[in-house]
Amino acid sequence: MNRRAYLASGLAVAVGGCMGRSDGDVAEEDSSDDDVDDEPADPVEPEPGETIDDLSDIDAWELVAGAVAREEDRAVVGDSCARLENREGDEQARIAYEFDEPLDCRGHSPGLAIAADEPMAPLLQLFDDDDGHVTFRATVEADVELLRVPFGIQHVDDADLGAITRLEIAHVAAEDVDQQLWVDDLHFVARPETGVVTLQFDGGHESIYENGLSLTEEYGYPATAFIPTGRIREEADHDGEALAEPQLEGLDGAGWTIASHTARSRPLPDLEDDERLEEIEDAVEWLESEGYGDGARYVAYPSARYDQAGLEAVREAHELGFVGRYPCQGEPADPLLCSRVLEPDPDEIEDVLERTAAYGGITALGWVRLEGDSLESFETAMETLSEFEGDLEVVSPRELEEEYVH
Repeated sequence: MNRRAYLASGLAVAVGGCMGRSDGDVAEEDSSDDDVDDEPADPVEPEPGETIDDLSDIDAWELVAGAVAREEDRAVVGDSCARLENREGDEQARIAYEFDEPLDCRGHSPGLAIAADEPMAPLLQLFDDDDGHVTFRATVEADVELLRVPFGIQHVDDADLGAITRLEIAHVAAEDVDQQLWVDDLHFVARPETGVVTLQFDGGHESIYENGLSLTEEYGYPATAFIPTGRIREEADHDGEALAEPQLEGLDGAGWTIASHTARSRPLPDLEDDERLEEIEDAVEWLESEGYGDGARYVAYPSARYDQAGLEAVREAHELGFVGRYPCQGEPADPLLCSRVLEPDPDEIEDVLERTAAYGGITALGWVRLEGDSLESFETAMETLSEFEGDLEVVSPRELEEEYVH
């Protein structure tokens, strides 16, 4: 039995007995015509991309913790959104929604349009009738307009994703911190059945050539180098630790994608408008002039940070952007906000990849320098991916864009 089949069989046992009774058993226990209408409705699949609820009617939601209110000024669908607030003394703010009929979410992930007054990681949880649940999580920067952000699977607790009856939205903060989260446009996106993985490297450090190239060639996996184009050395014997142009050519010749980390890897929120445009446009121009035009379509946000102006500038120049920190996301609702796990611990790698194989979705793994623990982490990723041969697909950004961005 392959690893995916093994995991699937384990999941079937773990979903609170929901799969342990056959249709025939149900018919023998309750076969009267009078009770037919009392049978639970068959789960239905959500329609990808369509708004399930616009959160205009707060009364349709149960307030579990904190405070919630309508706010008309920030709606993207309907006439208002909901504002969740954990006030002083509240551990969290949380609201819950009961579905009229169960949802089959085995191939779908929930999503929201969200905005926040502080950087945070709100969560969506799907529950079955036995309180088994899956926790989806996303990251959001402060003071950015309501945007559909990707939610990845953080944790699974004996959930039957084929029969989801309740959804909860929450954010958790320290008790002495007042935070607000605006939520709108509850929807679902398709989650690839076969787990999809991309391998990425930020910052253009030469150790990715010295230690990463041989491993990707050994296993036959594509990878991406997000490079600061203004820091590339002309030759490997020149001072510094940045990649040299001949090394970039070697990565490109081995099938790697050479993409943008802007010109000098400066965090976009720290820059003035003209500096920000220069960082982004100079990198694109250099990549295209050096023959890396395909990679010029893709960017990783320096320091994993963005603001409204930075996001708008990136949107003008790129097709995919990578930021965030959760695996197993669905098809990106906003391709400029693809989530990824950056610098995962060696002990975290196997869990993340097993989760991706078991539940599908898209997992981007990223490193900076391939030295010490980071190199051990990358080696563990290569070994684990080879164990899931056939159950996980390693792809390039171009393949990700063509197959999963609609």
